[in-house]
Parts: sequence; C-alpha cells; structure tokens
Amino acid sequence: MNSLNYIKRSNLYFDKPYVKIAWNKQDELLVSYWMGFFTKEEIVAAGNRTIQVARIENAHKILYDASEMEILDPASQKFISGEFTRQMIEAGIEYSAAVVPDDVLAKSSVNQIKELMGQPIKSRSKYFDSFDQAYKWLKKI
Repeated sequence: MNSLNYIKRSNLYFDKPYVKIAWNKQDELLVSYWMGFFTKEEIVAAGNRTIQVARIENAHKILYDASEMEILDPASQKFISGEFTRQMIEAGIEYSAAVVPDDVLAKSSVNQIKELMGQPIKSRSKYFDSFDQAYKWLKKI
C-alpha cells in the first residue's frame, strides 16, 4: 500500500499540488502526503487545515508521508517543529509517524526538525522508510 492509494479510500480534506490531507474513518488515522517543494506559507495553510481536521475528526494519530518532499527552509523547519507540533498536540494528536524523504537534502531537513523537537514529542513520534512501516506501527499503538 502507498499513501495515494490509502488517500483514495479516505475522506480528502485538502488537495493541493504539494500536499493531500485525508482522514480514514475506519482506521481513525489522519494522513498527509507531501510532494515536491512548498513555501512556508503553503506549509502554514496545510498545517492549519490539518489541525482543523484533527479537531473535527477527534484524531489521535497522524501519518506524514514526506517521501516525495524536497528540502525545507529553516523557517519552515522551525514552524513544523515548534508552533505546528504544539498545536497538533493541543488538537489531540498523541502519536505521529513520518515517512522520511528519499532525497538526501530533504532528509537533512527532516533530521533538523527532529533535532529541534523536545524529548517528550520525540517519544510520541517515529520515523520510517515506507508508508507500510509507518502505517503498521500506528495500527499497533
């Protein structure tokens, strides 16, 4: 299974060229699939929608698939690891799984985000090389 196939059988809440955000009622799982390059403003807009969906659906788990993502600027990294993560926890997200990017430079962006996060958040978040691995971990917890 991959993110796009999973999203097709889920309720799509946000559909942009750079991200798709969906809720799967059966699995009670929020999924966001990031593709290519995007600006901080686009990340903030998608983040706001993700928070709205988390609250509407009473979500407790999210899977971020960043396998097709490109490099993030430092301001975006800071937003994701700080304000956005705090708001997601306040919205009810308890666990997150992320599929790391294939691109070496993008992977370094994800590593920077991990470094910026505090230990309590790190213990609720895990990183994987594939959608299937991330999905299986979230299903177990």
